Amino acid sequence: ASVLKLTPMIRDWPGESQHQRAVFGLEVLRAVGTDTALMALNGIAQKLKFQGLKEKAKVMMEGIAQARGLTREQLADRIVPDCGLDEMGGRIFDFGPRQFKFVLGAEMKPLVRDAAGKVKPDLPSPNSSDDKDKAEAAIAAWKLLKKTLKEVLKIQAERLEDAMITGRRWAPQEFEMLLVKHPLIVNLARQLVFGCYDGQGAVQSTFRITEDQSLADSNDDPCDLPGAGSIGVVHPAHLDEAAKSAWGQVLSDYEIIPPFQQLGREICRPEPGDLDLTSITRFKGPKIPGIVVYGILERCHWAKDIPADNGGFMQHSKHFPAANVTAFIAYDPGLSMGYYEEPQQIHSVYFVPGHVKPDWWGNHDNKLPIKAVDPVVVSEVLRLVHAIVAKGE
Repeated sequence: ASVLKLTPMIRDWPGESQHQRAVFGLEVLRAVGTDTALMALNGIAQKLKFQGLKEKAKVMMEGIAQARGLTREQLADRIVPDCGLDEMGGRIFDFGPRQFKFVLGAEMKPLVRDAAGKVKPDLPSPNSSDDKDKAEAAIAAWKLLKKTLKEVLKIQAERLEDAMITGRRWAPQEFEMLLVKHPLIVNLARQLVFGCYDGQGAVQSTFRITEDQSLADSNDDPCDLPGAGSIGVVHPAHLDEAAKSAWGQVLSDYEIIPPFQQLGREICRPEPGDLDLTSITRFKGPKIPGIVVYGILERCHWAKDIPADNGGFMQHSKHFPAANVTAFIAYDPGLSMGYYEEPQQIHSVYFVPGHVKPDWWGNHDNKLPIKAVDPVVVSEVLRLVHAIVAKGE
């Protein structure tokens, strides 16, 4: 509860000329050290408009990960709080004669189900037949759970969407431990379709996680995790129309609403004239407010190049591990630290092999032909560019 009160203040303090207080707040989160505290610290490291504090949080998370022998992503998987949910992802709120069970509804909204199976948005008021002490304790626990879930589910849904976009994979044993058996994450994972991938990154089969934490295919037949390969949130570009239709029917039958666009996600394909090029430059023209360009890229976890001496930078990049490429979105005339008002044009979109970290005025001569880049990567990058350009004039 203290972490949930402290974290919003840490996020606000730099804007109130209280940077050092905010840094001390980060130290407090690290010292508390619970899953909730480290998840809050990781959330600040991923997304915050105050770059100095964001970098401090990143350094802390990298230090914690290194001390545990994990990558940042692996650490983030392991610090998801269970929010007091049981091993099946449920929780009972006990009024004595009456009990209510937690369920996760549409748009990740926490709900309760009564003994008759009726789903309600909130616990009812206690009545004369209820145990007063139990009811009061249950209501207090429910309020804390709702407050915790609001922050936790948002962060974890974004992480799962990013896993789909970047091709993040888990070994079967990791997947079972960190997603299927995790009390909180399983509630989100039940709303998604997963794929079993071979060593070349091809989908071999697809499945979903059921209410009893078993696995089922698109025919609703039981299935098992493979002994080898890897598991990932399946991207619709990896499915044919028949598979998407079958899964769409399953989700509809069970009234499952994913926490982000998955099966119905728009797939953006390059134009024929783009395929032999190493840079797509056809988005020049519309002028987009600089703060919009910067804001969209930062929210989607793209990294800006290291600012030059005058604080300027002209592109953001994102690494796609499964495809082993780094994508770049370059804009012109460029932005400066603390000044994002000047309108920008999308100068070019290009891809470089491997994991390329941000640099000063990054200039890359080993750009890949567009036809050589994984279609999922191209689709996601073009989808983002379209969203940015749509904000232009």
